[in-house]
Amino acid sequence: MKLRNPILIRMVAAALALVIWCWMRTTRLRIGSLDGRPHPADPASEQYFYAFWHEGLLAPLKTRIKVKILISQHADGEIIAQVCHWLGFGTVRGSTTRGGCEAIQSLVRESHSKTHLGITPDGPKGPRRKLQMGIIFVASLTGLPIVLAGIGFTRAWRLKSWDRFAIPRPRSEEHTSELQSHSFISYA
Repeated sequence: MKLRNPILIRMVAAALALVIWCWMRTTRLRIGSLDGRPHPADPASEQYFYAFWHEGLLAPLKTRIKVKILISQHADGEIIAQVCHWLGFGTVRGSTTRGGCEAIQSLVRESHSKTHLGITPDGPKGPRRKLQMGIIFVASLTGLPIVLAGIGFTRAWRLKSWDRFAIPRPRSEEHTSELQSHSFISYA
């Protein structure tokens, strides 16, 4: 069943945001890098374009980094956009299947406002962990360095969705490895 009523969507999103915020407060976050540095991309010093797989969407909620996240224009995307709003994240709407050109233009505009950008490079429908070229294209237009974030949980439930969405169990740890890339992309 798809929610279509804007008031109902806002109410459901507010409730989901509260549940997610409380749930994520039970987890611990550890950030490291592949080259051993404690945090390769200091968000206070420079603007970045963060990329993380679709299955790890909950992990950025644990950070204090404020980003504008690319979210699809589908009906489910509206709920996710409203949840992001309640959790203090900005959104840019569009995807490879709907509103892509407008999304690219919005991301380029947002890059001029000194806002961090975030994207799931495997897109709104997958395939899982397969990089779509949109992130490369937008990074080339904006000149922002890409920070690839690999997210793992010590204990998590996995949904039977295309992305095997991860829901961390209470008291589990999130492990985030970051690799800053100015000129290359690493495929996982």
